[in-house]
Amino acid sequence: MSILQHNAVEKFRAIYLSACKDNRIDPLYSIIDLLHGVHATETLDLSSVNLSDRSTTLALGEALRADQFFATVVLADCYLSDSGCTNIANALKGNRSVTALELRGNNLKSDAAAALADLLRANSSIARVGLEWNSVGLWDVGVKALADALLFNSTLAELDLRNNRIGPQGGVVLAAGLRKNTGLMKLDLRWNNIGLIGGRALADALRGNYTLQTLDATGNDIPEEFMIAIDVALNRNRENMMHRERHSAKSMQLEQDLRKLRDEHDNYVQMRTSELDRTLSTFQERESQQIDEFRALQGQYTDLKDQLLDQRKVHFELETRIAEELRARSLAELQVQQLEEALKTARSDVSLVLERMQDDVRRERQVRVDLEEQHRSDLAERPQKIMDLEEQLTKQMRATDERTIELQAAREAIMVEQLRVRHAEERLAADREALLHRHQEALNDAKRDYESRVA
Repeated sequence: MSILQHNAVEKFRAIYLSACKDNRIDPLYSIIDLLHGVHATETLDLSSVNLSDRSTTLALGEALRADQFFATVVLADCYLSDSGCTNIANALKGNRSVTALELRGNNLKSDAAAALADLLRANSSIARVGLEWNSVGLWDVGVKALADALLFNSTLAELDLRNNRIGPQGGVVLAAGLRKNTGLMKLDLRWNNIGLIGGRALADALRGNYTLQTLDATGNDIPEEFMIAIDVALNRNRENMMHRERHSAKSMQLEQDLRKLRDEHDNYVQMRTSELDRTLSTFQERESQQIDEFRALQGQYTDLKDQLLDQRKVHFELETRIAEELRARSLAELQVQQLEEALKTARSDVSLVLERMQDDVRRERQVRVDLEEQHRSDLAERPQKIMDLEEQLTKQMRATDERTIELQAAREAIMVEQLRVRHAEERLAADREALLHRHQEALNDAKRDYESRVA
């Protein structure tokens, strides 16, 4: 016996002893001894214990009222009176653990039957009542009370009414109760006096009853035709029951399959939920990493932007310098053009001077020839004049040479200035190429760094 069972039996014993004390009766030591002998069974078997004293049944009823352990109560051959049975039935109305009540051999009559009928109306746990060898049918009112209870009770599955002096009218009222009952599956009516009238009523009632599986009416003088009708109805009910059991088994199997599918679905949903949670967690971690990387890239982008701005400033400065160099080059070219124009002018002037000098030389020669021809005789007298003329010619020649030297110097200055401009253009082109190359490399490095971080 487990601790819980032991505690339940001890509680039953204590309540019984307390009720005996309250009712000022001596407890039955046979009951106490039987309780000592209860082990792992849930049956309270008080068979042959004398319960004829009404006070004893009151105390026993108090114990049964609070009991939550015993499932079967056997009070067979206990000399139980109708009032004692009423006490037990009233106590069991609120009991939810007792499912079987055995009362055979107590000569119970209509009052006890009425008390049991009230019990069946109030209690939804009792599934079997045994009333063999009693006198429930001595008066039809007792059988009618049980039959009326069958109209409301749907949990009683087995009722034993063997040897209860049930007559034809009792059979009729039982048939009326069976007609609308939906819970009783086994009814034992052997060795009563139901006869033709009761047999006909039972056969008619079973046409509308589809739950009763067994009805034993042996020893009731029921004609064979009604017995056959009863057997046909019972066979129909058994087949229906077999069909319902098969249907129930299939339903149970379907429920199990459905439960299995639901469990599998729940497990799958849980697994997928866990996977989604893990995926979401991984995605959130990746998102956090990408946000950090994006922030780092933003910082790098800001740095690159600042570098680009610096490069643009440098580029702008270079462009300014280039513009200044271009302006200087333009000025140099303008000066070169001016020098070239001055050179042209000087050349024109030299040409004019040369032409004039040539003309003068020719005139002088012509004059000299004329003078030689005219004054050949006077040549000795005019040497000084010739020397003066030669000196003038020498001066003119010297002036022409000086002009030529100045022209050559101007040409050399122009060539030097052109060379300096060419060097400045080459240096400017080289600086521009280097700046563009560095700018392109910076952009390529930034692009490669961004693509590697995004990947």
